[in-house]
Amino acid sequence: MLIYLIDTLRSDHLGAYGQSPDVSPRIDRFASQAVVFTKALAQSGWTKPAVASMLTGLDPLRHGVQDRRDALAADLPYLPQLLAEAGYETVGLVTNPAVSPDFGYGRGFDTYEYIPDPPGGL
Repeated sequence: MLIYLIDTLRSDHLGAYGQSPDVSPRIDRFASQAVVFTKALAQSGWTKPAVASMLTGLDPLRHGVQDRRDALAADLPYLPQLLAEAGYETVGLVTNPAVSPDFGYGRGFDTYEYIPDPPGGL
């Protein structure tokens, strides 16, 4: 299983969703063999609580990550941890420091790496 989560990217700016295919060839190639959601709603307008919601299944009031200094509580259900406990190898590659292990986002990952400037872009 692979979850490809991109923060603050509008779907109508990707070839997989109808934009010119030369805009995002790597994502389009990946999407051609993946489940692509056509409708999604974010639980928050910024990275830290939105990612917490996606990976806990809880809204920001329940998971408690709303402000810049907030961290995920260790006792929350967390998808990477649940997958690791079920025997999956879990790897997190992130480019946004807001979702760093300092805030609890590394929990459950076998490997969790911050990549400040991804090579090759999209």
